[in-house]
Amino acid sequence: MKKSQQTVGAIVRRARGAASLRQFAQLVGVSHVQIRNWETGAQRPPVETLARLAASKSAKVRAMVSLLLIPYRSELDRIEAILNAKG
Repeated sequence: MKKSQQTVGAIVRRARGAASLRQFAQLVGVSHVQIRNWETGAQRPPVETLARLAASKSAKVRAMVSLLLIPYRSELDRIEAILNAKG
């Protein structure tokens, strides 16, 4: 597992806190399988998903996204374009 994947997993687990996978998935708006995959490093959240989550009403989700975006620095222009298109 790559260091960035471990970091993603740690960020998602920390954001989830005591909530179950299903509870947190419902808050985030993805499947509990996706949350598990993010936590284990099997997948990274897609940029489009992060862009959508950045507009969440949940402060916990927005905080998680801000930390998850760090490895995506090279794609920030694309993320901004997605957010502006949805605006």
